[in-house]
Amino acid sequence: MRNLILIVIAAAVVGGVYFFVSGAEEPAPEVVTEPAGEEAPEVVEEATEEPADTSVEETVEETVEEATEAVEEAAEEATEAVEEAVDGLVEEATQAGEDAMEAVEGVADEATEAVEDAVGQGAAAEGGLAALLDADTLDLDAVSEFVQGSDIGLGEKTAIGALIEQARNNPELVDALISQLREQFGL
Repeated sequence: MRNLILIVIAAAVVGGVYFFVSGAEEPAPEVVTEPAGEEAPEVVEEATEEPADTSVEETVEETVEEATEAVEEAAEEATEAVEEAVDGLVEEATQAGEDAMEAVEGVADEATEAVEDAVGQGAAAEGGLAALLDADTLDLDAVSEFVQGSDIGLGEKTAIGALIEQARNNPELVDALISQLREQFGL
């Protein structure tokens, strides 16, 4: 990109110089209609003794040098501006990445805590249910409360609740209820 800018500016300078040089015509010498007197040799002598201040070539060279310096300066400024912009973008992207990592770490920590809590509650619940599921000391009200407080689906809660009520009315179904509950809760 920098080279392209330099080429465009250099082309504009060269075009300007060409236009300046080709459009500038040297003034036509004045035609003197007076007779040459005594002053004429003096004027000619002065003109030949004093060299011209600048020639066309020197003007072109100076213009090209100035244009080159301007192009280089503009290129340096453009390079600095691009570098500053890139540095700013890199800094912003780095900060955004760090913020995203912090957010992900926070979410991961929260998820880990939630899983640990759930596992701990599940283990306590399984231990509690296992203690409740002893055929000799079975407390159907405590089992019913445990099932209603668990995170199984509503349909499963309703079906197990119906089994508990049937076991209350028919003690022969207690073993089937215990088997069903062990299977349902993975004990």
